[in-house]
Amino acid sequence: MDEDEEMLKHAYNLMKFSEANFLEETINDGLRLKKAYEIYLEIHSKTFKWGEWIEKSIGKSESYSRKFRQVARVLEPYVKFRKLALPFDCIYANIKHIESMFNDHKIAAQWK
Repeated sequence: MDEDEEMLKHAYNLMKFSEANFLEETINDGLRLKKAYEIYLEIHSKTFKWGEWIEKSIGKSESYSRKFRQVARVLEPYVKFRKLALPFDCIYANIKHIESMFNDHKIAAQWK
C-alpha cells in the first residue's frame, strides 16, 4: 500500500481548501480514499485499523475520510456537477438533499 499512500500524500499536499476549490478535485480525492479503503478492507483490515492508518499516512481523521468518500460516492456519476466551485463544507452539509435531488431522473440526466 506504499504506492497508494504516496499518491494520497501527494494529492493532499497539493489540495488547497478554499471556497475557490473546484468540486472535481474534492470528488477525485474522495475516490482515491474510497479505493484506498477498499484495498484496506480486502488486505489490511486484520492487520491495522483504518482510522490509525489514514491519520498516520495523510494526517487526516477517519471521519474526514468518510465525509470525502460519501461525497465522492454520491457525485461521481455527475460530471457537470464536478465543475462547480463550491466549498466542501457546503456540499457535505447538503449531501442528503443533493442525493435526493438526483433521485429525479430528469434532474440527474441534466447533471451527467
